[in-house]
Amino acid sequence: LRYKLRKARKKVFLSRIDDRYISLMKRILYARGKSPDLILSLHMTTSNQVAIYTYPSKQLKNEERYMLRTSQAAHVEQSRLIAKEIGAAIMQGLNVSVFFRDLDLPILSYASSPAILIELPGAEFFDYSRKNIGLLANSIMEGILTYEKK
Repeated sequence: LRYKLRKARKKVFLSRIDDRYISLMKRILYARGKSPDLILSLHMTTSNQVAIYTYPSKQLKNEERYMLRTSQAAHVEQSRLIAKEIGAAIMQGLNVSVFFRDLDLPILSYASSPAILIELPGAEFFDYSRKNIGLLANSIMEGILTYEKK
């Protein structure tokens, strides 16, 4: 995905380049320091579906907050629109189900730009062949570019 986005003349910064542990707070501060147009957090899960998370649009009560930051409040609608385009592109490109959820996650709530977290199905549920990885990267990129055209 990084190479494809760079080829499309997008600046890409990675908070991690391998599976080495870097604290969540260090990754959040790194992302905030770059002032990105979009934070895209990719994860693999044990589920058989693609899940796309955005920050909740309504303010949560104090006891329900995880690490609420008002910096994301200004970007919630934009995050949701980008997530919708990425999800539609993934469904069309890979013929897999995608569900959308709001979740108060630190990487989303501390972002001072649109932010989306994508959980990809585990390898036992999805064939991560070179072809399918390419289709997945193309779908994510297509969703971002489709959003930008609107």
